[in-house]
Amino acid sequence: MSLENAATLIVHPGKELEKLNALASAPRIAILSLLKNKDLNINEIASRLDLPRSSAATNVAILEEAGLVHVEYKRAKKGLQKRCSLAFEKILIEF
Repeated sequence: MSLENAATLIVHPGKELEKLNALASAPRIAILSLLKNKDLNINEIASRLDLPRSSAATNVAILEEAGLVHVEYKRAKKGLQKRCSLAFEKILIEF
């Protein structure tokens, strides 16, 4: 992974297939689009995309493993909640 600046990720397809695979999903693209506007927790993501909570959590985990989102645990009324935010403002694919 190389960064043009702190907010841009440049992905090289021959070297970073995990990131491209994470982007190859309509629900994951929708999650990234939602997070562009504000940080959300898993329940908020699931509700806004009309997904089961487990599907939202799985897709967020894939994005997190690929380094495309940050997940932070915050205190909630009952236990902890996962707050998700974008890791990069822009993602460029460079061949």
